Amino acid sequence: MPTVPFATWMLEQEARALLTRLERVKPFALHETMLPAANILPTAQTAIERYLINGRRELKDLVHRYLGWLRGPSPSFSTHPNNRRFFWARTSVSRINTRSPV
Repeated sequence: MPTVPFATWMLEQEARALLTRLERVKPFALHETMLPAANILPTAQTAIERYLINGRRELKDLVHRYLGWLRGPSPSFSTHPNNRRFFWARTSVSRINTRSPV
């Protein structure tokens, strides 16, 4: 198998895996405390959820743009920009996953 198509396929699989992990992040509202007194106010919970939804949406867009670039007519396959694009998407998703238990 030629190197470039294999590398493209591998990067596409990794990007799709990032999207899958991002979809598995539970909404903040599902993480409730055992003690009712420890709950946060509904307005704060709503604001946090909106913030997290916007972040997840931005990350999905970032990964989809990466996939679009990867599937594009002639992506430049120099190692540095390609790795940088994927690293940024992967790091962003990883930050979300470490902050929100699945």
